[in-house]
Amino acid sequence: MIQLNRFGSGTGRVGGYAPMAVIAIALGWLTAVAADDVPNGTLAGAIRASDHPCERVLSKEQISQEPSTWQVRCNSGSFQVTMTKDAPPKVVRLD
Repeated sequence: MIQLNRFGSGTGRVGGYAPMAVIAIALGWLTAVAADDVPNGTLAGAIRASDHPCERVLSKEQISQEPSTWQVRCNSGSFQVTMTKDAPPKVVRLD
């Protein structure tokens, strides 16, 4: 366990670098989340909700981050799925 002295610096084995390491790890995690990877089930659900069949996602590629746009290949065809925060997903069949 790392104990902090009254100045906020570490006095454990890793010295005063512990708070900076925690911040660096947290920022790395937030960056990964910001890069956003939409789960296959979410993409398949958006496609099905727009009255297209999609039993499972075979592949996906993010083609735009803002708005979040994915090219998705399902067992039933290929689609472009665009997701925004304030609107339902927009799905366009590509083949």
